[in-house]
Amino acid sequence: MNENIGYAVGDTGVILKTINAGVNWSRQISGSADDLYSVHFINENYGMTCGKNSKVFKTTNGGLNWIVNTITPFDYFNSLFLIDANTGIMATDVRTYRTTNAGQNWNVQTSGRGSDIFF
Repeated sequence: MNENIGYAVGDTGVILKTINAGVNWSRQISGSADDLYSVHFINENYGMTCGKNSKVFKTTNGGLNWIVNTITPFDYFNSLFLIDANTGIMATDVRTYRTTNAGQNWNVQTSGRGSDIFF
């Protein structure tokens, strides 16, 4: 990433991207009407967003395409942080999830809970 590229997510599946430090924003197609609550990128191409109805979206091309993954058990994902392309952590109000395979599977952690993740 750099100081010019940024993302924002919101209601009804909105994903916005800026390439000029927020002067202008372009809407990207998430393919969902579900609210999105958190977005995180590890570089200009690879990122994920999460939100309502157990939905997690991943892009590997800077948001041109988003691939959806529905996680069980059903939950609302409040916060997401990617450590690298394989490892990420998501939080709900009552559970914390972790992936070690690029978001293909998310496992409930035996400890830790909270709605926000910070590193």
